[in-house]
Amino acid sequence: MTFRLHPHEWVHHIPALTLHRPWPALILRAGKNVENRTWRTNYRGPLLLHAGRQWDPHAITFASHIPSADNITAAHWVSEYDTDHPTGIVGIVRLYGDDPASPSLWAAPGQWHWMLEDPYEFDTPIPCAGKQQLWMPPRELVLTLKDALRAVAP
Repeated sequence: MTFRLHPHEWVHHIPALTLHRPWPALILRAGKNVENRTWRTNYRGPLLLHAGRQWDPHAITFASHIPSADNITAAHWVSEYDTDHPTGIVGIVRLYGDDPASPSLWAAPGQWHWMLEDPYEFDTPIPCAGKQQLWMPPRELVLTLKDALRAVAP
C-alpha cells in the first residue's frame, strides 16, 4: 500500500469513476496506470474506482498482452470470471494528469490517457449504483468510505 490520503483531501470531496469490470481490478492489482477516456479532465487527486455491472470481455485478452514486472502478463493478477469481480466502489487511486500521448502500454490511441498511481483496493466493496462521468458518492456513504479509507489516512 503506497496510497496516502492527504489531510486536505476530505472524503466527501473525492469523486468516483465507474468502469466496466474487470478494468478496476486491472488498475488495482495488475499495474494498469492509464485510464482511457474520450474526454480530458482538470481534476487531480484521489479518485474512487467504482466497478459497474457491465463486463468487458476484451479486457482480459488485452491484459494478456501486457507484461508485468515479473515476466508474466498483467492478466495473471485478475480472474477471468465475471463472478469473481464485485460491483460497487472497490478502491482508490491518485489521478495526477491526463495526456493524449502517454507511452504506457495501457494507453489506447486517440484517447485521453488519465495517468494513475498508488492504487489501493478496499477490503470490502462498497455497494452503490454508478454513474457516467466523474460523480460524487451519495452522502449516506461518507461514513462507510471513511472506514474504508482509514487504512490510507495519515
